[in-house]
Amino acid sequence: MRKYIVLIVTLLLTLNVKAQLVVEPDSFKEVPGFVILDHDKTDINDVPFAVIKIRTRNIDDSQRRKLTFGGNLSIDTDIQYKVGEVWLYLTYHADYIKISHPDFSSTEFTFPYDMKPNGCYELTLVNNSNFGAAVPVKQQYNYLIVKADQPDAAISFDGQFVNMGEASKSYKVGETHTWSIECELYHPESGSATIVKDNAVTVEKTLRPAFGFINITSTPESGATVFVDNKKVGTTPFKTDRIASGEHKVRVMKEMYSTAEKTVTVTDGNTTQAAIALSANFVNATVTTDPDSDIYIDSELKGKGRWTGRLSDGSHTFEARKASHKPSFKNVTLTIGKDENITISNPEPIYGTLDVNSSPMGATITIDGRNCGTTPKVLYDVLIGNHELRLEKSGCAPVTKTITLDETNLLAVNEKLPTGREISISTDRQGDEIYCDGNYLGVSPLTATLSFGSHSLKAVRDSKSVEKTVTVAQTGGDSSVRLAFKQEINGHEYVDLGLPSGLLWATCNVGASRPEDYGNYYAWGETATKSTYDWSTYRWCRGSDKTQTKYNTKSDYGTVDNRTVLEMSDDAARANWGGDWRMPTTEECRELKDECTWTWTTQGGKNGYCVTGPNGGSIFLPAAGYRSGTSLGSAGSYGYYWSSSLYSSDPLNAYGMFFISVFVNPQSYPTRYDGQSVRPVRPAR
Repeated sequence: MRKYIVLIVTLLLTLNVKAQLVVEPDSFKEVPGFVILDHDKTDINDVPFAVIKIRTRNIDDSQRRKLTFGGNLSIDTDIQYKVGEVWLYLTYHADYIKISHPDFSSTEFTFPYDMKPNGCYELTLVNNSNFGAAVPVKQQYNYLIVKADQPDAAISFDGQFVNMGEASKSYKVGETHTWSIECELYHPESGSATIVKDNAVTVEKTLRPAFGFINITSTPESGATVFVDNKKVGTTPFKTDRIASGEHKVRVMKEMYSTAEKTVTVTDGNTTQAAIALSANFVNATVTTDPDSDIYIDSELKGKGRWTGRLSDGSHTFEARKASHKPSFKNVTLTIGKDENITISNPEPIYGTLDVNSSPMGATITIDGRNCGTTPKVLYDVLIGNHELRLEKSGCAPVTKTITLDETNLLAVNEKLPTGREISISTDRQGDEIYCDGNYLGVSPLTATLSFGSHSLKAVRDSKSVEKTVTVAQTGGDSSVRLAFKQEINGHEYVDLGLPSGLLWATCNVGASRPEDYGNYYAWGETATKSTYDWSTYRWCRGSDKTQTKYNTKSDYGTVDNRTVLEMSDDAARANWGGDWRMPTTEECRELKDECTWTWTTQGGKNGYCVTGPNGGSIFLPAAGYRSGTSLGSAGSYGYYWSSSLYSSDPLNAYGMFFISVFVNPQSYPTRYDGQSVRPVRPAR
């Protein structure tokens, strides 16, 4: 709160008149940049003191040391005597001080404004020995406040900028000061005010707009580009933002129309209408020609067959173009105000000469799907350029080729029609002798051209041979044939599928004599069949409680010794077939799924999958179902095959391969006591 100087000088009119102490008018002021070294001087609230440097006049050093000080917060003071000065430390929110001396009169001084902690101030104390001197009068102040309704308005007092939007400043009572308000797009305001004692002088102004708006439209079409005072602002219809009152130049531009301008006057707070009529600078033209021809106007593609649009007045070149045709032209001069319908004659075809023959003769000639007769034949009605020529004759393979005709040269085509097709023949080992219909062809692998029809192929290796009947057709069928010798280990056949690992898969399940037979069913880790498949009969645990398994004293896979792959003594393939036969791991089942083609089919009256490897070799896996308890389930629909890998996340289960007609899962994990099929594998040799 602003305080006002109060200087009280008490005149003691006694017989012994004392000298008077007075504070010199206007001597109290802040000393900027002063640094208080005694930072430990604080008031009772631990807030740093302010310091007042009291300079004295007509008071000697001994008199100065007799000065005493009081006030409304006199308890929070401290005094230091300096040369020619007294430093008074006091709380920063003191309102006044009282200065006393035993030989002089006392005086009170009210601070004109709040002091600051660690702030430094000064005043001058005078021993005024002139009795009856005039007592200084306390000066009063009040505020001038000016407010505008626009926050961006600049407010000035006495020509000096003060603040934006609203401003206030204190002045001496009775003084007159000028004020002014300026804001873009508003009329300026100004005036003067005289400061009064009791209330602040407040001026509030609602600024008068010095702007309006322009609503710009164009006819007969909208979408014209708008410029206001040469600045691009948008497209019609368009309404400007606030724009200064006065004259403005509006210009609109649109393709195929003449530029139009208009000067409009904007008035305060109003919207000025600027309706601008555009003058057409074009001709509506419709161009027609052959439906398959491209229309060009002045070498620019416009459309195909028919085009309607706007063109500028003057001369234009209209052209119809079509592949393998001579283009047609037409020059037309267009006049504004006169629409035109322009017809371009059809482009003239350009033909080449094609001589087609074949061996044997009598082949049907087809060009781009159009029947053109039979060979031999000379054709004069084929357009120049690229074409697809196809020759077909019963008993021969068709020939298709791309030909290119030009306008001046004869193109002769004479093709020999194949009476058979190339077939690749291989075996599971290089060097085997290959025969076709008893005739020696060479050694495996080889490629031979076989005539259409049925043929007997034979491969010979040492004293063994394998035969296969194939039918060679003009279209469809296999383009390669693989002859596989029977390969056995310990009397059991296997197939090399060409897998990346080289793993060899048996052709039958354990217990089966043919690929389509179901064979035996084994619980995981057991090597013999049985009549009942459940926990009570399972080799590795006792009891029928599936949720609380009781284990034998013998260690069990994954529950005691952390084994995750069957030992050979517990492997049904090794135990029953011997040699190096074994059950596949779950990773090897995944390889069989990912690297081979699986086809649901029927073999020997049994459903299952024909699994064809990368090299063309294949095995058949019958959908043999599974055994649980004393029953066989899902035979003919589901296939369940054990791997040698334990499902370590839950050792009561083991990995297996499961499939149905529409899905193959190489890593299922059924309960270990289930009876499932076993398909042996052996490593590559």
